[in-house]
Amino acid sequence: MSSPRANTIAILGPRGWVASAVISALAATPSHIKAIYRQGSSPGDLPSSVEGIEVDWADESAFLAALQGVVIVLSLVGQAGLAEQLRLVPMLRRASISLFIPSDFAYVHTKEDDKIPVIHNKEVLATALNEAGVPMLTVLAGNFAEFALNTPRIGVDMINNRIVHTGHTDTQRINLCTRAYVAAALAALLPSTPSDKLKGRTIGLNEFSPTGAEIASAMERRSGAPPRVARATDERSLRLIDKGSPWALAESVKLKWSRGEHSVGEDMYDVKGYSKVGLEELVVKGQLVKYRPLPFDFATVLDEYFE
Repeated sequence: MSSPRANTIAILGPRGWVASAVISALAATPSHIKAIYRQGSSPGDLPSSVEGIEVDWADESAFLAALQGVVIVLSLVGQAGLAEQLRLVPMLRRASISLFIPSDFAYVHTKEDDKIPVIHNKEVLATALNEAGVPMLTVLAGNFAEFALNTPRIGVDMINNRIVHTGHTDTQRINLCTRAYVAAALAALLPSTPSDKLKGRTIGLNEFSPTGAEIASAMERRSGAPPRVARATDERSLRLIDKGSPWALAESVKLKWSRGEHSVGEDMYDVKGYSKVGLEELVVKGQLVKYRPLPFDFATVLDEYFE
């Protein structure tokens, strides 16, 4: 009996920090991969087996032609492009694709998160896809370990060996995945799984789930000295979210973490045979790679806690 034919997969937003790892992982599978990038932009360095297609998102006929033969569309656009995914919904419906995976990779949202523009845009898109009858799969990874541990945005400042515990983040667990693990999961899940078995689901990924105290302990083993510790309250995070702070998304992460609500749902997927990493490898042994460049030095935001 012949094996099932691999799904043809189109990637939107192929230049991003996440996309580079995902495309490399998918390129090593039997799937035909199309990297669809905006007119006047660049797809970045694509593997030779990946087909790059330049498309004006406003040109419906060109976009539909690019989706010819595509079974799964995986969006990896960055935060700035989340709202623009909405304009693609009618074209995705006309293309009769079997599955659309929106750019997410976060955690289960609650009603209070709708005040945050990034999360609001994700919810609006999900509603539009559902109303248009476009089959959707959501993949949640909690937070990227590279973001949580290698930037100060949620209170972990490894460079200056200090940590801010918000509420109960010292004792509660946060769901983390490295970029490499997310890429491996998509490469294991998407090429051969029938789309009917994926549509309508929210699939969660987990590589490791440390507490804030465990992170602090790893920082001490890394540096040879205990990190400086400060505390913040859940109420402060709520106020910043209500005020529409530029840091609202990070405050949402901290609030979910503090409450023990940093969830990726119950439908979990585990990559068979994958050697997962944790704090020992990433923090203590220094294997943690850099996150994408941030527009602001968030380390200065933590200064007020240590004055």
